[in-house]
Amino acid sequence: MKNVKVFPIKQLHRHALSGYIKNMQEELIQFYSNDYDEAGRLLKDRAHWIEFLTTMDVLKRLIRPGACILDCCAGAGAYAFALAAEGYTVTACDLVPALVDQIKERQQKEPVLTDICVADARDLSFFPDNRFDAVLCMGALYHLADDEERAQAVQECVRVLKPGGLFAGAYINKHAQVLSGLLKKGADRLDFLMDIVQKGSTPLGHFSGHLFYRTDPESIEQEMAQAHLTKRAHVAADGIGYVLKNVIESMTADQYQKWVQYHLAHCADPYLLGYSLHGLYVGEKQR
Repeated sequence: MKNVKVFPIKQLHRHALSGYIKNMQEELIQFYSNDYDEAGRLLKDRAHWIEFLTTMDVLKRLIRPGACILDCCAGAGAYAFALAAEGYTVTACDLVPALVDQIKERQQKEPVLTDICVADARDLSFFPDNRFDAVLCMGALYHLADDEERAQAVQECVRVLKPGGLFAGAYINKHAQVLSGLLKKGADRLDFLMDIVQKGSTPLGHFSGHLFYRTDPESIEQEMAQAHLTKRAHVAADGIGYVLKNVIESMTADQYQKWVQYHLAHCADPYLLGYSLHGLYVGEKQR
């Protein structure tokens, strides 16, 4: 079994210590520790599984074989373990200690990860500059509502990237969230959904909406350009599966395979990005 290192959460920068940020961080840890099955999210059904298939397809095409990867918002380790099984050298981190414990438990059965640590994407100071060939940020961009906080997380990810390395960031599309919310809750939730469109997130205690930040494809590209990243890919990670869930679940295996092939062939079409609930941006650090 490979060596596993566990690092403490580092002290955040001054502006991250506001009451709101601390409350958000504490509630986020509680949410993923007690209230949400992160390990089962992508396994719920075939509509959710498309997000995993799409993300893996993009990452494997763009990240060179054998590369050294940091998954800094690893959750329960879905992508970390899958990429390590493909021959990549993977370090897995997450803000939530309970999720890191899940990774460590899985590591006992599948000893493929190089390192495991508790970490905040906004402070990766225990990693040196130019350390990794690729950094995955598959959570911070849809949990940090403050512009400076998101920028700080991206800057830290870019700092530990080698020149020419790849940053992969996942986000939630606010306009697709409106459609998804109407399908699930109906028009009674319309005011809440309009708040999301205007603000990205919602006040504390309102449908736990403050724990999630929603944006749009154009804004993501602007933020990544400000971080001096050159776009290599921008795809609709799960497409319109949240609308067609019942249809997708009723497909035969052959029909589902054809749907997945169709989605993978067209998920990078910029005109289709807006209907996807989850988006994936991959950018290259300037050399």
